[in-house]
Amino acid sequence: MVTMMGNDAPAAEGTVRRIDWILKPLAPPRVRRLCPRCDQKRSFECSGKFRVNGHQGKVDVWLIYKCVDCDDTWKLTLFTRVSPKSIGSELYAKLQHNDFDAAWRCAFDVGLINRSGAELADHGEYEIIGPDPSMLGDDVARARIRIAFEFPLYARLEAVMSRQLNVSRRVVERLFTTAAIVVEEPRGGVIPKKLVHETTLLLDLRALRALRGTQQPEAPDL
Repeated sequence: MVTMMGNDAPAAEGTVRRIDWILKPLAPPRVRRLCPRCDQKRSFECSGKFRVNGHQGKVDVWLIYKCVDCDDTWKLTLFTRVSPKSIGSELYAKLQHNDFDAAWRCAFDVGLINRSGAELADHGEYEIIGPDPSMLGDDVARARIRIAFEFPLYARLEAVMSRQLNVSRRVVERLFTTAAIVVEEPRGGVIPKKLVHETTLLLDLRALRALRGTQQPEAPDL
């Protein structure tokens, strides 16, 4: 989506356009933990399925993972000996019916994964929906880029910029060091290594075009 920002900047600084980049996960992240069958640490994939066991009015709930090497299962504990009422009727129904969104929200909960004794093996594959700002036209001097996501992918900001701008990470680093890319949100101007919160950047398109025009083409960092 491309939105005209009106009089965002003085005329001397050129036209500013706003665009949105949406990071959309293609798969939930894998976790890494000891597999009893393999007898060593392995990666486990989220099955997207829950297991709900009831006993004397209380329930235990797990999210099921499978070892990518031997298919052994691991149960990520979500609730232990709680009443269905305390979970909430809407969420409890989702857990009983293997709701896709509920499973992914649990799988992307890094705190939950860490507390279980496992660790993230990766951050899941994702696609970026949004335009290359250099295609906005020569009359546009700067682009205000909002990077948003539904799930915390913890993707590297430099990798996202490299993919969307179709340049190497070296070029992205130069854009940051020369203040051709400025972090507007979160406030403070600190360049985040990973995207944990929605982020807004201001990109100088003239600097990007100059670097593209003077440097040898390089494959983008993926």
